[in-house]
Amino acid sequence: MPAKELSDELKTNLEEIFNMIDTDGDGTLDRNEILVCFEKANGRTSKALKYFTSMDENRDGNIKKAEYMAFWESLANRVTEDQIRVELQTLEER
Repeated sequence: MPAKELSDELKTNLEEIFNMIDTDGDGTLDRNEILVCFEKANGRTSKALKYFTSMDENRDGNIKKAEYMAFWESLANRVTEDQIRVELQTLEER
């Protein structure tokens, strides 16, 4: 079964959220940026660490945009885009 692709609309939304979380503008997300984002959004830093570990494929302590997008694209094979949007909505509301 071929991998599902995210819609262009969702990809754009994901990129906007990446840029919002990347507060220092270096093109990567570090652990602190993820923690701050989740803390402001919902106070669930344990979930933030789980996401960070899952996204940081090469374990260098930073999440590049390609790693971030690959994480969400891998989820598209297990959940619906609506489920992804619900998860993202909490981040956007911060």
